Amino acid sequence: MLRIVLEAIGAVVSEAGSLAQILDELQASQRADAIVLDWNLAGTTGDRVFAEVAALSPPFAGSILVVSGDQRVGATVRPSGARTAVLLKPFLPVDLVAALGGLLDSSS
Repeated sequence: MLRIVLEAIGAVVSEAGSLAQILDELQASQRADAIVLDWNLAGTTGDRVFAEVAALSPPFAGSILVVSGDQRVGATVRPSGARTAVLLKPFLPVDLVAALGGLLDSSS
């Protein structure tokens, strides 16, 4: 659903199912504006993703939108230099677009 919604608004989307894939995509593209991250990504935690993304060289300069069904995640997100926001599940496609748009607008 995320890919469909984001491509419908003109975003170029790459998918990653693991931390290693996220890091590979970020290093290969060098142009990512944002990461939409499920806090409970298989095989890792959102905190670990934040730490690894922050350690990239060159550093990731985009935004991170965390999606989660756990209401406590908003209090636990510890950004590492990236602009962040949390979107709680369930959400509507319009909520995804608004949250991501807000992050990207704040980065300008």
